[in-house]
Amino acid sequence: MAKVTLGVTDKTLDELITSLKGLKCEIIDHLTLIGIDDFSQKTKIMINGNWVAFTDNPLNILNVLKNSRRKAIVPDEVSIVHDILQREIKIYTDSGRCMRPLFTV
Repeated sequence: MAKVTLGVTDKTLDELITSLKGLKCEIIDHLTLIGIDDFSQKTKIMINGNWVAFTDNPLNILNVLKNSRRKAIVPDEVSIVHDILQREIKIYTDSGRCMRPLFTV
């Protein structure tokens, strides 16, 4: 009963990054300078292994992203993981991942 992901489009990735901007995440681009003070209490946001943003409020980001996935705003193939020890939110959208059914009660 497993399913293999097909991946999402570049448009979906752009929408995901835009939604992170709307959630007041600090988006990282090639011009962003990151100081050591930025790491003390912040959580990194990774998409497919690439560091794209960081935030002060990871629980809010997780709740919004997971609720968006439940409402089919974000595709169900998008995997969202909170690694508390590493202080990272990992989002996977690539193809070839094995998915199992999950029923929310």
